[in-house]
Amino acid sequence: MTGLRYGLGKHADAVAPEKIIQYLKVLYGFEVVWTFTVPVIKLSLLLLYYRIFPVRRVLIATYAVGFFVVTWLLWAGISTIAQCIPVEYFWNRTIAGHCINNDAFYIAAGAVNVFTDFAIIMIPIPIIWNLQKITTGQKMGFVAIFSLGGLVCIVSIVRLVYIGRISADDITWTDAWGGMWSSLEVSLDVMAACLPVIAPGFLKMARQGSVSWSHLRTSLLRSNNNITENASFQEAKYNGGDISIERMVNTEQSNKVEDRPSSIDLQILSRIGDENYEDIELGGRAGEA
Repeated sequence: MTGLRYGLGKHADAVAPEKIIQYLKVLYGFEVVWTFTVPVIKLSLLLLYYRIFPVRRVLIATYAVGFFVVTWLLWAGISTIAQCIPVEYFWNRTIAGHCINNDAFYIAAGAVNVFTDFAIIMIPIPIIWNLQKITTGQKMGFVAIFSLGGLVCIVSIVRLVYIGRISADDITWTDAWGGMWSSLEVSLDVMAACLPVIAPGFLKMARQGSVSWSHLRTSLLRSNNNITENASFQEAKYNGGDISIERMVNTEQSNKVEDRPSSIDLQILSRIGDENYEDIELGGRAGEA
């Protein structure tokens, strides 16, 4: 919205020079914020995987992708901040200074972004599909929840195409679509990171016929208190090479949850659909992991 005030969406020759300078300042700030925001969202989703998938091969993949994302964050963050020396040269080319090859940098950073999106999507899908004691429909529901990132991947690719079309000679016009897709990607990233946690709560309340904003707020607050005070893995063990996930809350708290059906359980894997599941076994042997 701030960019629109300074000429975004108009051809540069129709925008006053002083407004273009202000727009470039806004663009610089947006690039820095975007560069740090997107990797942090990816890391939050990887931490969620680490918490709910205590399976060796998932943990290895999570660590590997997480290390790659952190490396990308440091490289892209430093490069974005210091892309022009001095920084003022980014919006004021009348002073002495120099910049990196922005076109090559944007394409490289965008390509890495797309790669990490696909990598993060693929981590949980094989494990979810091999879960025992849940129906194929429930498996597909889980995959759909985690695969919202697929839409993020599509948006990332489209964004990369438009970023490649940006021209410094007509920055306010050529950056309009790139900026829009960049903003959309951040919004979808946040949704993709939150949906695996909040979706079971929405579904549970919908089944009870009590979906309302006040009820939702109460449920989320109760869930947050339950998780903060009581959530812990009671047991994640290897029995003859098979991995099983026991309930994530203790027996006493489970009884309390049954007395308060409106609270949301952060037992994404063990509480879907049928609340009578005591545990869910993950297929595969430790040797195969």
